[in-house]
Amino acid sequence: MDGYLFLAPGGELRTLTEERDAAQRAGLNDVALLSEGVTLGNVRLSPALRFPHQAHFHPLKYLAGLCHGIERMGGQIFCGTHITRVNAEAIVTLETTDGPVIRADSVVLATHMPIDDTLGYSLRIFPALTYVIGLHIPTGSLPNFLAFDTADPYHYVRIQAAEDHDVLIVGGEDHKTGQADDMDARYQRLAQWARTQFPLAGEVLYRWSGQVANSFDGLALMGHDLVSPHVYVITGQTGIGMTHSTIGAMIIADQIVGIPNPWAELYAPGRATGHSFGEVVSEGLNVLSQYTDLLKGGEVASATEIPAGSGAVVGWGPMKVATYRDDQGRLHHCSALCTHLGCVVAWNDSAKTWDCPCHGSRFDSYGTVINGPAPSDLLPAEE
Repeated sequence: MDGYLFLAPGGELRTLTEERDAAQRAGLNDVALLSEGVTLGNVRLSPALRFPHQAHFHPLKYLAGLCHGIERMGGQIFCGTHITRVNAEAIVTLETTDGPVIRADSVVLATHMPIDDTLGYSLRIFPALTYVIGLHIPTGSLPNFLAFDTADPYHYVRIQAAEDHDVLIVGGEDHKTGQADDMDARYQRLAQWARTQFPLAGEVLYRWSGQVANSFDGLALMGHDLVSPHVYVITGQTGIGMTHSTIGAMIIADQIVGIPNPWAELYAPGRATGHSFGEVVSEGLNVLSQYTDLLKGGEVASATEIPAGSGAVVGWGPMKVATYRDDQGRLHHCSALCTHLGCVVAWNDSAKTWDCPCHGSRFDSYGTVINGPAPSDLLPAEE
């Protein structure tokens, strides 16, 4: 199918021409500028670049195929094995929550955000939450396509067929993890944007959010961790995880067996920040500013103010408590300090999670870790 990068309102056509020229220098000679706009069904969009022959596949079926391939080649897959620590010696050992220790000659940390931070990944990867809605549209009213715009944060669009209708999947409204509390408004803005661009869009059928690990320069960090010679990483996929992870697997497979890979230097985890140094500094200052929450009072004065099905941080300083009141009215208390580097977590009322505004760790309502780099659950609250 075709993919489109279309101009956001107020954007300059030069943005598209420069992107087209860069794509063609990279060998994508069939990328075309549609300066008069693009028509999809009865919908007219702004000027756009068209990227023809894009692949559309089912990600879970793809992953199932990879799993079967691993097993056919003699590999084994163990689900629910939570690694808490990486000891990178001559033989790498991995500690687990349940006690067993895993030993290996080489280890690949493909963990969204690495729990091993020897190269300072937490300073080079910036976690963000992204929001998605699925709206009802008539079957066949739009061709199968994918699209992005040039807004910041950008919007992205997909089509998914259902039994008696199609679904217009629209995402965007990204923000730094743990640094917003207007999730419902973001979903509403997405719906408004979708109906402005695609007037045939109807009822919102689905909505959800996910976390994106953005690298400092837009390219994933993948390959050999220079500090730990037997450890490799795939992280910072910046919203294109299927593509970046596949490239990363090819690079790392070559590196493990000692074959030169032509892309290894481009994606090297320890590469210089170069022209992105200012962004790295800016994001670092943003992280430091989050620690000032340790000097402030909690979000509510008392747990009695927390409604059922919600949570809030209570108390002062390092003694702050993340308190969740379940639907039956029972209170559940954890330390509000993230187990990664001690930042104060924030309640996400939409996803019902505790989110770290520093490095993107996420915990469920009861404090169980669901996203790294935090290696373990929130600690029990001190009495």
